[in-house]
Amino acid sequence: MKRTTPHRLSRVKRYASHIKRLLRKRHYKFIHIGKCGGSYITKSFGDRLTYIHMYKPDIEADPRDSYLMFIRNPLARFVSAFNHSKSLIDFDTSEYSFDMLINDKGTPYYGLKNKTANKLESGHPFDEGETGVEYECLMNNFESANALAESLSSNNDELKSKALSLMSNEQVEHISKGIGWYLHNGEFIEKNLRNISFVGTLENIGQDLNLLSELLKTDVNQSQYKRRNIYHYDKGLSDLAIGNLLEFYRPSDYKALGVLHRHGFISDETLEDYCEYHVLC
Repeated sequence: MKRTTPHRLSRVKRYASHIKRLLRKRHYKFIHIGKCGGSYITKSFGDRLTYIHMYKPDIEADPRDSYLMFIRNPLARFVSAFNHSKSLIDFDTSEYSFDMLINDKGTPYYGLKNKTANKLESGHPFDEGETGVEYECLMNNFESANALAESLSSNNDELKSKALSLMSNEQVEHISKGIGWYLHNGEFIEKNLRNISFVGTLENIGQDLNLLSELLKTDVNQSQYKRRNIYHYDKGLSDLAIGNLLEFYRPSDYKALGVLHRHGFISDETLEDYCEYHVLC
């Protein structure tokens, strides 16, 4: 029988100890909700985090995973999502090369390699095939975010149907993929309370980035480029539009916000502010 030497036993113990440390180590995952400052945060922290973007996190989290996220007023997020899509459609790329578009901060295509390639190759920026073409066609029915929001209660059945189709399109871009979409309408929070380590807000991103930096025990570069509304599209929302959006997002974004509030991740003031809309310059 082969004897186990003291040296071999020592190696086995060290290996077992290493595995235990790995099992105890927290794995930080950032839920990147579109139009909530996620691209800025991604550039700030780089590969120090795992990023969940354009797909939902699993409803049952691994006990070792620790989730981080930034949220935003759903009404402002909607306006930003609409204007971002509109800028990609409206921008004339005829005088630009691929490299020029992805490296020019004055274009809406800055840093967006897939959308740039698709725009130059097929004439539209959304790389979801026929769904992307349909999305662009739906977008072209509405001159502004306000027009889309008001159309949710239009007496024109055809226009209302197009508005609802655009608002509910889960395949393309960010309009429908809000706080509720990523958080399974709050169920993700309920099931994984112990795994939620940080919830910041775009409205307080400077201070919250510092808090996140302290949590991760790493420095953060806050000089990263922030995407701008280069077309200066109208950001206004009428009372009708606001009312329609509050109702549309009630079973999703606002349900998830209610869960975050109930468990102390956001304050009374934040929840109240997120039910109102103020245009910020």
